[in-house]
Amino acid sequence: KAQGFQPLPKVNGLSPLVQYIGAAPPANIDGSKAKQRSFKSTLLVRFLYPSGWLVETPTVTENGEAGKIAANNYQKGDSADFIAVSLPQGQELGALNKDFFKVFLGSQMTNDVYEDMKVKKLSKVTAADGTELVNIDFTYKLLTRAGFTVDRKGVASAMVASDSVVGLVLATTADRFKSLESDFRGCAESFRANAVNRPDFVGMTML
Repeated sequence: KAQGFQPLPKVNGLSPLVQYIGAAPPANIDGSKAKQRSFKSTLLVRFLYPSGWLVETPTVTENGEAGKIAANNYQKGDSADFIAVSLPQGQELGALNKDFFKVFLGSQMTNDVYEDMKVKKLSKVTAADGTELVNIDFTYKLLTRAGFTVDRKGVASAMVASDSVVGLVLATTADRFKSLESDFRGCAESFRANAVNRPDFVGMTML
């Protein structure tokens, strides 16, 4: 609210996550390499997630910023992840097709853990606050270390911020999706990410 954005809706069974990302340069991986981000500005990311899930947020040290924004129920295999990829030059959100969003959704995974990513449905919407969003329904197969596959299903919401396509991706097993679908859609609908000034508390030695 202090940043001038609308507060997250209050929904039974869902909790708010409000977090900065990009408030410091990316941390060095091995002293020379840093994982590059697709966005240039600090982003304020906001979304609802099912209450009781474990939350992950970036950490900032002298080495830079590392980690992601996510919420998970590891025991059940449920996940909600913030992801970002570069917006193709000269493109607008509404012009992006299923092939782009297949790559977008897969950007959070390594190629050896999933296959058969399918974008089932894309819907472009303008939310009540004027934000242009794309809602995505998708399925994929998770490859387990034990050698069998698990059918997974999910929903995502994407928008443009700081020359990036940013989104919240929620997924679970195909068996559990029906019981979680309503919550997942509420979480996806709540997602917003906006470029903001870097917060004052990240002053340390990164300047």
